[in-house]
Amino acid sequence: MVVIRSLAACSGKDPLTLDPINHSADLEALDKLFGNGKTDISVSFSVDQYEITITEGCIEVRECP
Repeated sequence: MVVIRSLAACSGKDPLTLDPINHSADLEALDKLFGNGKTDISVSFSVDQYEITITEGCIEVRECP
């Protein structure tokens, strides 16, 4: 999943060693939401000390201060 790879890249961790993010977001629902062709959708959620924002074609991962 792209969200997990993006979070791993930002955190410097192996994607297989990350804590599950299912408690923060339903990744299957996000795939369905962004797979419907709409371009005006934006979703943000937090995982550990990171804020993840997803818009059509872009995933931004920022470390929270």
